[in-house]
Amino acid sequence: MGQEGLFRTIHPPFTDFLERQSTAADGFRFVARNFLLDENVLEPRARTYGGHGAAAGFPDQSDWIDAHEEYLNEEVFSERPANGPPKTLDPASKKRCPETFRHDDNFVLYGSAYKDLDLLRVLSGVSLASRTGRPLQEIVDAGHELARARAEKRLPALRHEQAFDAALGKWNKACDLRPCFATYSADPEKLFEAHPDDWADEIRDRLGLGHLDPRTRGEIPILVFRYAVGEVPKRKTTRLKPLVVPSVLDGRMNPAFCPAPNGLGYGHTVHLAGSAGHPCREVVHPYMDFQAKHLFRVGVVKKASPKDLFPARKAHLLTLRGMAGRDDYAASTDPEV
Repeated sequence: MGQEGLFRTIHPPFTDFLERQSTAADGFRFVARNFLLDENVLEPRARTYGGHGAAAGFPDQSDWIDAHEEYLNEEVFSERPANGPPKTLDPASKKRCPETFRHDDNFVLYGSAYKDLDLLRVLSGVSLASRTGRPLQEIVDAGHELARARAEKRLPALRHEQAFDAALGKWNKACDLRPCFATYSADPEKLFEAHPDDWADEIRDRLGLGHLDPRTRGEIPILVFRYAVGEVPKRKTTRLKPLVVPSVLDGRMNPAFCPAPNGLGYGHTVHLAGSAGHPCREVVHPYMDFQAKHLFRVGVVKKASPKDLFPARKAHLLTLRGMAGRDDYAASTDPEV
């Protein structure tokens, strides 16, 4: 048997609870399995999680979800200062530095990333409209104009630029300092040309963004932002860039997430369509305010997300096993694979 996540051993009552939940009939079983599996959770973080009462022998899922949310709100979703997000994170400041970025050992793999490498992050246009009070169509129209102007290397129409800047300004002010999940731009870039009509559906699937599901919301406009590693906030006490491999403790519970083996070098997104191809690399970085200049593409997700995530998870785990050279990875958590 290979390495295993800390939560399989560090809090025995919690381990028992996770093992019971790992056989649940719904997608929540993958959330429990991820906690048992995740080798990228550092011991200090596991201790903090337990200190918030989030690693206990819960009677049911709802109690655990509440405890997990409390941990996130206290340790990860840090409060935004009135003057905007800090350009440099101080790991000694719990109030301004999410626990994700407080430990030097987290930066060993990604910390030397070249500053001119581009990252991609996808936001829901529906969320942007609802949180800012701006009309969705106004945001979409303005975004299309900005993206076209950027592609054509011209100045955008002023009214669209002003409308988009106004929406982004409100969005930024409404955000806390929770970590941002992103991918390297180079990984999915070919799909924009290969799928000119449905690239939005493809990138949703490639990046494992199962919450962008038109089945429940109707068609969902999305905004793709592209920005350089060098624009991400720095961190005091180290020259390494605060880019880390995602773990189960960096965001809300997500059955479409799957932790990568320790030592593989990257996190990887789960392809929702179950593709066995090379997955996109996934990184978590400190929150930063987006600007109109970062907008890269605007599209619409039209295809429903898969209801059953097991085929996608199975294909993903088989791919990770091959990449890491570990045929037993997740064998104890996912015996069906």
